[in-house]
Parts: sequence; structure tokens; C-alpha cells
Amino acid sequence: MSPFVLLLSPTLLSASIFLVVYNIVWATLFATITGIMTIDKRYLDKAATLELTGVKRFMKVILPAASPSILAGFVNSLRSSFVMLVFAEMYGGGSGMGYFVKKNSELGVFANTWVGFIFMVIVLVVVMQIFEKVKEQLLKWIID
Repeated sequence: MSPFVLLLSPTLLSASIFLVVYNIVWATLFATITGIMTIDKRYLDKAATLELTGVKRFMKVILPAASPSILAGFVNSLRSSFVMLVFAEMYGGGSGMGYFVKKNSELGVFANTWVGFIFMVIVLVVVMQIFEKVKEQLLKWIID
């Protein structure tokens, strides 16, 4: 779908925004749906026994039970949106690290190509590690 979006959109900016948002929304949405569908029915029965309804039920039962799955969806979203952003820079952009890597590859400057590639990998790993630390803090109540 990515090449079609790049070809059919009026600007690279709109194509990039569409691709990144598309990847974020669907991965997170499906993870949220899965997380809510897999909540143990005993939790919902106990919430009903305690007469929790509406926002209180959502905040105290549903959101905590589904949050591991939701955050797993965020991890997938983060990875895929990074890949889509680099793809958009490589094939439609005039700036960015994707553009830098592609341009140096076309020019035959492979040292710069590898440096750009390694830099992007390091940035992604650092961002993923930061997100994992945030996830650990948010989900410290989970038993491993």
C-alpha cells in the first residue's frame, strides 16, 4: 500500500502523515480490541458484584486488564511507523535519514550509507529501550 499512497497523495508530507497514522491506529486498535476481548470474565463478574459501572468500571477493571495488550500494540505501532517514515523519506522525500541513506547509496558512497543505516538502527533501539522502561513503569503490577 505504501507505494500507492506515495504516488497518489498530493504531497510527501500528507503521504507520510497518512502512512504513519495508519500504522499507529490499526496496530493499536487491534491490540486494544484483543486486550478487551481476552479479559478474564471473572474480573467483570467481580466488578458487577461490586456494582462498578461506567467510567469507574472502565478505569478500575477494563483498562488495567487490557493495558498489557494495548502497550504491546504501541510497540508494534512504533516499529512499523518508524519503518514507514524511513520508507517515505527514501522514495518520496528530499530530506531525512532515509533520503540520506538512499542518496548515498545511489552515489556509491557506501561508507555514508552504512553510517546512516547504523545510526537509524541505534536511534530505533534507543527509542525502543526508552519505551520499554516506560512500559515497565506503567505495568509494574504485572507478574512475570
